[in-house]
Parts: sequence; structure tokens; C-alpha cells
Amino acid sequence: MKKFVKIFLKHVIYISLIILLIVILDNVQAKVFNRSPLFRTRTTYFTISDYSENPDHLSYMDKGIFVIHYEYEDGTTKTIFSWEE
Repeated sequence: MKKFVKIFLKHVIYISLIILLIVILDNVQAKVFNRSPLFRTRTTYFTISDYSENPDHLSYMDKGIFVIHYEYEDGTTKTIFSWEE
């Protein structure tokens, strides 16, 4: 029984570390290459000529775990860490 618990905990720790590594690598690649993270939630903004509705002229915003990616109507992009806002 003791051996089973030890092996089980070992596997749980390995799987947790692999998931954490994937999330960190995803956010690093998003920041380095100025791209959207793979694990994200997207907020789409409709193109409206009225400046008061969409003052930054955003096309969409992708929120990852540690980064936020902005795509503007003119095609420019900006990727920042969440704590830089």
C-alpha cells in the first residue's frame, strides 16, 4: 500500500509539472513572438466608426494566463504581461 501511494504521488507531481511547463512555455512564446497564447479567452470588438464605443479601435483581445494580446483594426498587435496594465 505504501509503495502504491508513493508511485501515485510521484505521477501526480510529474503530470502537474508538465502542465505547468506547458502553460509557461505558451505564455513565453506569446510574449516573445508577439502572438496570441494558445490557451486563451477571446473578446471580439465589432468595428464601429463611433470612437466612444471602441476608443482604442480594438479588433479583438486574447487573455491568456499571464499575457494579454491586443489586435487592432489597422492590423497592429501588442502583447503584454497581465501585471503591466
